[in-house]
Amino acid sequence: MECPYCSKNLIKGYIKTGGEVITWSSDPKRKPILSSRWKVFENEVKLGTYHYFKGGRVCAYRCENCEKIIIDTK
Repeated sequence: MECPYCSKNLIKGYIKTGGEVITWSSDPKRKPILSSRWKVFENEVKLGTYHYFKGGRVCAYRCENCEKIIIDTK
């Protein structure tokens, strides 16, 4: 895969968590402390897959040149 910013090759990898779902949000505030680590709120997009015992994982591509990461949302 080629970087859309600089056209160099991207390195395939994963963004992982140990126990909670990975989300993207337009809201910069943290999730409430007492909220579920597995709940996806209205203003969030769930990224990748999640398993209660294995945590979350989403495929991502990193550009060493631009220092950008491109994420597949499914």
